[in-house]
Amino acid sequence: MFLQKIQSNQTAFGSQKLTGAEKKAIRKALKPGVNKQSPLKSVTSQVLPYITAGATAVYTVANTALSETIRNDWFKLGKSEDGEILTPDIFQKASGINILKGNDVLVTAPTGTGKTAIAHFAINKNLEQNGRTFYTTPLKALSNEKFKSFQKIYGDENVGIMTGDTKINTDAPIVIMTTEIYRNMVFGNYIEGRDTYNNLKNVKTVIFDELHYLGDVDRGGIWEQAIMFTPPEIQMLSLSATIGNNQKITDWMASIKGLCSKYITFDKHGDNKNDEAHIIKGRPGADSAIESVLIDVPKENRHVPLEFSIYNAEARAGRIKTGLSKSEKKIAKKMQNNQLQSPSARPSNSTFPKLIDTLCEEDKLPAILFIFSKNNSLRVLDKLKTECECLNTKEEMKQIYDIIKEYESNGKYLGEGLDRTALYRGYAIHNAGLLPTQKELIEELFQKKLIKVVIATETLAAGINMPARTTVISAIRKPSDHPDGEDGMRGLSPNDFHQMAGRAGRRGIDTIGYCYAIGCNPKQKNIIKNLIASGANDLKSSFIPDYSFIANYYSMSRDDEKLKEMISNSLQVYDTDNKAKEKKQEHLLKQIENRKNILKKLHFMNEDNTLTDKGELLKHLNGYIQLPVIEFLSNDTLLDLSPVQLAGFLGLVANMDRITNPSDDDVNEEPALNVRDEMLKSEITNLRKYLKEYTKATGEEVEIDTDIAQNIYRFAELNSKPGANSVNNWSYMYNMDPYSQIEFEGQLFRQITTTIDLMKQIYDIVDTEFVGIEGFEKQTYDLRVKLLKSIELLNQDPVKI
Repeated sequence: MFLQKIQSNQTAFGSQKLTGAEKKAIRKALKPGVNKQSPLKSVTSQVLPYITAGATAVYTVANTALSETIRNDWFKLGKSEDGEILTPDIFQKASGINILKGNDVLVTAPTGTGKTAIAHFAINKNLEQNGRTFYTTPLKALSNEKFKSFQKIYGDENVGIMTGDTKINTDAPIVIMTTEIYRNMVFGNYIEGRDTYNNLKNVKTVIFDELHYLGDVDRGGIWEQAIMFTPPEIQMLSLSATIGNNQKITDWMASIKGLCSKYITFDKHGDNKNDEAHIIKGRPGADSAIESVLIDVPKENRHVPLEFSIYNAEARAGRIKTGLSKSEKKIAKKMQNNQLQSPSARPSNSTFPKLIDTLCEEDKLPAILFIFSKNNSLRVLDKLKTECECLNTKEEMKQIYDIIKEYESNGKYLGEGLDRTALYRGYAIHNAGLLPTQKELIEELFQKKLIKVVIATETLAAGINMPARTTVISAIRKPSDHPDGEDGMRGLSPNDFHQMAGRAGRRGIDTIGYCYAIGCNPKQKNIIKNLIASGANDLKSSFIPDYSFIANYYSMSRDDEKLKEMISNSLQVYDTDNKAKEKKQEHLLKQIENRKNILKKLHFMNEDNTLTDKGELLKHLNGYIQLPVIEFLSNDTLLDLSPVQLAGFLGLVANMDRITNPSDDDVNEEPALNVRDEMLKSEITNLRKYLKEYTKATGEEVEIDTDIAQNIYRFAELNSKPGANSVNNWSYMYNMDPYSQIEFEGQLFRQITTTIDLMKQIYDIVDTEFVGIEGFEKQTYDLRVKLLKSIELLNQDPVKI
């Protein structure tokens, strides 16, 4: 088919004034039986040199030639609202050509420019060549969304998924997974020279979607390792919003494989269909035909331009306590005024109905309203549904009713907290407080234009398919595990801001997208102006090897030279200045040495760098606050617990949080144990004692929430009763149970799935390290049985999906 397409369009090549030798080469490539490689490979190896030669004229070679040579249908662009078949833009074609050549490709482009189409191109190229593709995402929600959408495109049999919760069709030619899963896979391959999952066979391309997560302070290190440990024979396609230091990131990725790098950039304000591309040579590398190529699309080249506005709002004033003296009231009012004039000020809830009414009058719906607090999202939703007009007709309400009934008839439990009144009126929430089925329903209703306003957190900015005409950014500071102020939050980065803003403007539907940023005071408005004007911020490495990483390395080798070689491939260390690189490497090695000393102090490692029995267990644990988990596995605590108690205890351990900015109150306060079971209460007391020792050894504060233990314990307990119905139990816990307190269903869902993942990892550790060892037969058998039973009690609807 590819050959026929080329052959039927030879006149396109003729328009380039090809020499006789060039025409002869093309005819030879088209001649049957000349090359025994796949038809695609045969043609591209002969034709591409003539398409890509040159500097500024690289992709201007008669645009027709490109559009006919590149398989347009591989991009899966679909149609516009008017039924027009969408064709690839010049940067998509440039990406496609480099993918065909086998190059590693990094595409940095504004949200909404069609980066996913390039992923489809790579997938289709691999399908044509009987190769496999791994597609990694930063979030389970995004993995699940891609899994469903790819199944519709490629068929159920061709698409698999691997997350901490789900493993389906993992041998498929296309496998969607979280970046953590992929990192774990290639880590074993890199460290021990083996395919940990026996699943890397025939993988041609790994796609890193939303690569800007590389700079995430909490999880960026996972991305860094995933790239560092990718086998050199696997092509890397990385897709990202705009990055300030994208050339450095390209150079770093090239250096890992010893490739040279090349940058391709496009004229600003140019026509995406006919723009000229300019090649800038990058970092020199080994003498190789394969390169690491940056495709850089300026933000001005969005399909749908963005219009930014600052929306003036009144700040929400906090209440001043009653019963204060005059002097205390004066101090409280002064503090309140300072808050109202600070970057942390929040708009009053009355702001949002006024704004939505304005957007409705000006025909700027649908809109995504970004609010970072789940509690505040509920308050705003209540305001909108009661004070704003109904956005749906009776016919649209009937459609919503029918869709909900279809979900329920298909056995999809929609939870207890879904605000159906708001849905019928055209309003909804989409955040981590919802069950997956609730999110799925809201996404479907939004895509069908039955929801006109959705209140969302940043998750919706990370590639989920819910584009709008307008986005509203309600604050310039958001909650963070790494706050930069006393309010426990950090300021939005330019990437954060533009990623959210970029959800506005739907290709093929809108001619312009609108972004409103709410400002309550002069400080906020100045910050917003700077964010609007700012370019993308640089990505910085947050890679510090965790304890499991160190245990894995020293189980394989005690040679620090190999470790130096390994970390020299990290972005944390990368620098074109050798002296600067050596200094960074020395700093990172010191951090690793500090962690080694902690492992020795807590008896996970011996003085000669060999692992103790606890250290051997640590090798197999991915994620979590690792040392307490292994401590309680190794001291037989888990053996003393029933399956229900085990669920509560491991639920608590799996959901412990680091305190990144502890106050004196955090350190001294020890909340009462909200747990009924005396045995579970006793073990939680032991956990608290251990965590004090852990803090002394590591300097790391950890907090535990015993409500989590009680809720997870209760779900397991109710499910353990004869004839129990897990959905009825969930409903009872949410609405009536005096021993449970579920504020957000999605939060408990996530806590339980995290617990199940930890249980599965512990089961695998026991299976790997204890089975078959003399003297451990009974303990091993008992613990495995308890873990399986505990998983069974928790992995039920609505958790089981």
